Formats: sequence, C-alpha cells, structure tokens
Amino acid sequence: MNDPEKAFAEPSRQSPLAIVVLAWRALRQISVINIIFILVAVSSGRLPISGVAVILFGLLALAVAGVLGWWRFVFVIDGGELRIDKGVLSQEHLAIPLNRVQTVSLEQGLLHQILGLTQVSVDTAGSSEVEFRFEALDRRRAELLQQVVARHRATSVELVGAPPPTGPKSELPHPLVPPTGSGPVPGPALAPPVAGPLEVLAVRSFGDLVRIGLGSWPWAGLVVIFPLLAVVDELSELTGLDVLGRITNRLENVEANGLGQTVSPGLLIVSILAFVAVATLFGWLFQIIRSMLTNWELTLTRTATATGDGLRRDSGLLNRTTISANLARVQNLRVSQNLIQRLLGIHHLTLHITGETNIQIPGSPAQEVARIAELALPSGQPVLDRQVARSYVLREFRTGVFLAVPVAVLTALALGWWAVLALLIPAQALVAGFLYWRSMRWGFTERRIGYRHGVVNQRWHHLEYIKTQTVSVRQSWFERRRDLATFSIRSAESEFTIPFLDKEEAEALRNMVLVHVESSNRSWM
Repeated sequence: MNDPEKAFAEPSRQSPLAIVVLAWRALRQISVINIIFILVAVSSGRLPISGVAVILFGLLALAVAGVLGWWRFVFVIDGGELRIDKGVLSQEHLAIPLNRVQTVSLEQGLLHQILGLTQVSVDTAGSSEVEFRFEALDRRRAELLQQVVARHRATSVELVGAPPPTGPKSELPHPLVPPTGSGPVPGPALAPPVAGPLEVLAVRSFGDLVRIGLGSWPWAGLVVIFPLLAVVDELSELTGLDVLGRITNRLENVEANGLGQTVSPGLLIVSILAFVAVATLFGWLFQIIRSMLTNWELTLTRTATATGDGLRRDSGLLNRTTISANLARVQNLRVSQNLIQRLLGIHHLTLHITGETNIQIPGSPAQEVARIAELALPSGQPVLDRQVARSYVLREFRTGVFLAVPVAVLTALALGWWAVLALLIPAQALVAGFLYWRSMRWGFTERRIGYRHGVVNQRWHHLEYIKTQTVSVRQSWFERRRDLATFSIRSAESEFTIPFLDKEEAEALRNMVLVHVESSNRSWM
C-alpha cells in the first residue's frame, strides 16, 4: 500500500482478537490476590455456590466485557486528526492533530505475542499520561500508524531560513565568555521520506543483562518480599495454615527455654552478617531476574525517518516494547553511575523525550554514552571545570549543627554522657558536604550546558539552550546573604539546576541563554 493513511481512512475497530486482550485486562483489574481468595473460599465451602458456577459466571462476565470494549472502540484518521470513540457505560470522544504526536510506542506482552498483536501508545507533548492507547492492533497496522504519524510530523516542520540577527549583541553584566569554536547551529533540513535502520547504537547480551542486575542496589530488589509476606498472611487465614504464627511460636519457645541467653556476642554478629549476606544475594538475584525481563534483547537503533534521524529501542522478554522517537525531540540527557556500576564500568543513560515516554539505556560503557550523546545533543560537550561556591559546605555543616542540638538534649536526658556522640552529626555533615562540593562541577559552551554532582552516586546532566522553556535565577535566604544564586533552566520534560553560583555569574548565564534562544534559527523540537 503506497499511502499508509488509506488504511485508516474508514472508521474501523481493533483486531477481533482484542476481545481476549480486553477480557484479560478486566481480569487483571480484579487482581490475582482477590481471585486466589475467591477460589480458596469456594473450595473450602464457605460460599453458598459451587466453584463451577463461579468460574462460569466469571468467564461469561469477562467475555461480555471484552466484546463490549472491542465493539465500542472505533477510530479513524480524518483531516490530519486521529479520532477515537470509546466507552461502554460512558462515551468518550478523543481527537488530536497527528502533527502534535511525539512518540508512537509499540509493546507486546506475552498474550500479545501469542496472538500476534501489538499494544500501541500514542504520546503528545505536555500530556501527563498517554493520550491514546490501542490495546490490540496487528503488527502491520501498528507500523502503518507509525508511518502515518511520521509523515504528518514531516509536513509540519517549519524551516526558518533567515540567518540569526547580525546586529550588536546585548551587553552582559559579567564577563562570562563561553569557549570558542562553536558557531550558530543551522536550522534542521527536511530529510527525504525514507525509513530504515542506519546504525545499531547499543545491544545487550546475556552477560550485559547480568551486569545490569548486579549494578543495581541489591536491597532495592527485596521490596518484592513484603507483598509476598502479606499474601502468605492472608492465605493463612483462609487455609488454616498459619505459617507466620508457627514461626512466631517457635521463637517464643526459644526465648522461654532460655536458649537465647547462651548465644555469644560473636555468634550473634556472625549471624547478623550471614543474614545480610544472604539478603544481599537474594536482592541481586531479584535484580538480575528483573533485568532479564525488562531488558531482554535490548537494542537501540538509529533510524532514518521522514523528519530526520530517530531512535528506536526494542526490549523485553514477556512484554516486548518498542519506543521510537525523533532525535530532534530529545530534550536533555542524564547519565548516572552508582558505586557498583563504577566498578563494572557501566552507566545508566536516560534520554528525556517530549511527551511521557523516555528512552532508558542501562549498562552503557563510556564509549557508548559518548556516541549516543553526540547524536542526541550535537553541539559539542562542555568541559566541566567550574565549581560552585564553597558556601555549600558551610550550609551543610550548619544543618548538621541544628540537627545535633535536639539529638544531644534527648540523648543526655536518656543516656547521660552518651550525648557527646551527637557531635558526630555536624562532623559527618562537614565531611559529606565537602566531598559533595568537590564533586559539583559545571561547564558550558555557546549552545550547551553540563553539570556533574554526586560522591557515591554520580550524575551528569546535559542540556542544549535551544530546549529552554523558562530560565530563572532565584535566591534562598542563605544565598541572598552571600550574594549567591541558583540558576535553573526548565525544558519541556525536566529542570536543569546549578546552586550556589555567584549572582552576577548566574545572571550573565541567564542572559546568554536568552540571547541564544532568541537569535537561534533552530526549532526547540
């Protein structure tokens, strides 16, 4: 089909197999835990109806919900707009110009993969959630929808051919001069309407996924245990198998028999360390499993689209997800690296895209980060060699002193001379504040600004001035007394902030950004 838009010219529905997906979604909304409770209650004879009747009634209700949801969801593309009518009990009519669509993400859960379907999410700039979602389109129609959106974005690109103003520039109140060697960026040229992969930027192997899991904090993976404990406790009441109660009784028997008094301090310390070690191993195991499920066969590809180069991210084992975005819609770039990731030589890269969906690329080595940053922010990387004011250390120490006073008073009333340990609080605040201050580095060029901070967890944030929505210089009470200020740039997706700058320097930086935005012939997306 030469014109993909013809596939959506007439009102149509999703694939008939969407009935199964919609029924499954309704079942998931009930939650698995509630379903288990119902089945256990029915099998125990506590409900006055048979289990077969409950199952048949539930299947019938799910089938009706799936059929009605599929029948009442009608969509069409007309006059450059995507229009959707949906709703069973309440009707909803949605419409959005296709040239406002930022990303079209394709996702295949396990059920979608079995049925050969795709879930399509349509994102727009400025929306707090996904604007449209097609629960079940066949893969061909989903890709045709991506092509239609890309074509409308291409026709909406406005080129500003006039060169930037050549008159005298505004006087800056401070001699803040960026490094030379980078001139004005020309406006985006409209690429020919071609599509296809140009370059594979990132691929994750099995070993890479293991490193990604190991690079996550292991104790964060233990949060999955608490919902399991809640389920065990609830099931114990229905089945009569009080597992937690038995464990509690066993501990009470040990305490009553005085066995706890025979435990030496050394054995107690070893037991605690062994528990921490086992918990850490289990946490890493959970993180590796999570990495496998979410990042399986992760591939980041540079693609050619009708509006220029783009990025496409494919990943997932049970839920296969595809996210596509034009490079011009990348708002800023963030890189983070914790202590474990530093030992493994990997980073976590995040590209903030206009709209709700961001592109996450975990497990990236330094060369890969540099290549992706070169494509996403083609404006030259600034040297991060500038420091913020040393007053940051003073503020952290002062905060520690204020916290130590009430702690010392309460400790003195309860434990006497042990209150002297409260002096460790301002000492720790002083050392931590100094180390953090040393890590705070920033730099800029004529078109881009960067900021790095963090001791254990290091973070880098880079932003091009052209992505600026608002720029501000504000002062806290502490900063105002020392003639300091906080510089902030707000883009469409996040905020870039550098605290404790000299006020004159922050104002000069603000003026420079405004001059660049007003004189540049580039579009912000």
